[in-house]
Amino acid sequence: MVESIASQVGIDPRLVKAASVRVPEPEEPQFYYVSYKDSTPERAETVLRLLMEAMVAKSLAFNQSRLDSMIEAMEKRMPEVQADLEAAEEKLVQFDRVEGAIFLEAETGSLQGEVVGAQTSQRAARQKIEVLTASIAALERQLGLSAEEAYTSGALSQDPIVGSIRSQISQIETQQALQAETLRPEHPQMRAFQKQIAGLEGLLETRAAEIIGGGGVGAPLLNSDRIRVSSALDPLRQEMAGRLIALKLDLENTQRELEIAQRSEQEAMRKFINLPDLQLERERIARELAIKKGFYDQLQTQLIDARTARNETTSNLSIAQAPEIEETVTPPPNVILLVLGGTIVGLGVGGAAIFLLSALEGRCYTMEEVSKAFASRDIPVLGTIPQLIDFETYDDEAMLTIVNPESPYLDYYERLRSNIVRSGEKAPPKVVAITSCGADEGKTITTYNLAIAAARSGKRTLIIEADLRSPSQIAALGLSINPESLLDPLRHYDPARNNMRLVPGVENLYVISTPGPQSQAVAIIESSELRALIETARERFDFIVMTRRPSAAVTIR
Repeated sequence: MVESIASQVGIDPRLVKAASVRVPEPEEPQFYYVSYKDSTPERAETVLRLLMEAMVAKSLAFNQSRLDSMIEAMEKRMPEVQADLEAAEEKLVQFDRVEGAIFLEAETGSLQGEVVGAQTSQRAARQKIEVLTASIAALERQLGLSAEEAYTSGALSQDPIVGSIRSQISQIETQQALQAETLRPEHPQMRAFQKQIAGLEGLLETRAAEIIGGGGVGAPLLNSDRIRVSSALDPLRQEMAGRLIALKLDLENTQRELEIAQRSEQEAMRKFINLPDLQLERERIARELAIKKGFYDQLQTQLIDARTARNETTSNLSIAQAPEIEETVTPPPNVILLVLGGTIVGLGVGGAAIFLLSALEGRCYTMEEVSKAFASRDIPVLGTIPQLIDFETYDDEAMLTIVNPESPYLDYYERLRSNIVRSGEKAPPKVVAITSCGADEGKTITTYNLAIAAARSGKRTLIIEADLRSPSQIAALGLSINPESLLDPLRHYDPARNNMRLVPGVENLYVISTPGPQSQAVAIIESSELRALIETARERFDFIVMTRRPSAAVTIR
């Protein structure tokens, strides 16, 4: 901001930094007064105007930055939530496609009707089978034939060819019987009769085989004597045989109907028995869909609210008054008064210098004096770290000074780690908190490099960023900030969330980042989640390094 204003005006940035801002007291009207001195009124007015506009824009950007982080985190989460919702919807649709007909049958009562109908059909079929069985038995007793035999006899008796052959055989046998009274069996005519009868019987057997087949129920009849007997049914017995055959066919059809009704009942009962399980399964799928739908709607609502809030966000500052130029004219100095004043001032400055030198005798000017002062108060000095970087120009890579094994600062941090380990009376301390009285004094740099030194010594090490007044610096470790920590900073330190992340490039080193500046920093530091995190870390790690503000109250045992 300073460089931009300086380049626009064409002056040295250090002159712009010389501008001052007076912050009002709480009981005063909340007006911030910006003042700037310059040799030309026009340039002074331009610098003041640009400074005030930059302050207003900076306030607006700061107010929008938190909402931007929330919107980005929710937009990243939205595709996953939408995919889960679509999968749950498809699962319910597929279930209804496969099993929906059963629920429809149960709701309309057709499933129960199917069971009752199948049972009714079975009772009717069994009753009919009993009646048909009794009728068949009565006809079989009257005919002296079974149903199969009645079928064969009826077929043979109704065939005209069989009747004709049987009639011819009867005529020849009659003639043979008449001639037998006068002729011997060896007589040529008797032999001719016998040959005619044998030929006709062969024709009779062939015709019978054509009618009833050579196997099955007709197989025992394939000789002329039985064929002639079976084909000699009178019309009344033929009519009875026909009724017997019809009853037999009706019985077989009824038995098949009974089997079909039994299978229908079994299938309907299976559906009826499985219906409660299917209902519970559908309710479970529907509940899962409702949960995912509610979460999706909630996330959509939060995203819309966040976008609306961002669009409606305004700056906390506004320009209440245009810059006012006040010219100060300095009159030429009086030589006599100037000489007299210089003499008086010189005497005063000399006396003040003498007084200050005498008063500063109890202060420390070198590192050796500081060490002696600590030793006189029994305060151990665990290590001395030289100034590593310029806090106004450093970048992320400059923070990790001992990642390189050839770093000249490696011995300083290794000596500090060793002294901390040996400082424990009974056992080496597990948790070390790094703090300082002011900002930009090296808390984060010392924390990171001390943790790297511990990890390289083989200790399983954890970094906990607990400075809730400053943004996280884990970008220097090659990691990015977890967007979910901005949504719920308190649960970010919950050990159940397992937010411990492995630092790339450094073995045995893990880190939990800070969620950034928080308005309720003290409440988060004193929360049970952070206490539980420290207790869990004591069990899982050999060495824990925390960075925090001195004003944040926390008790570490």
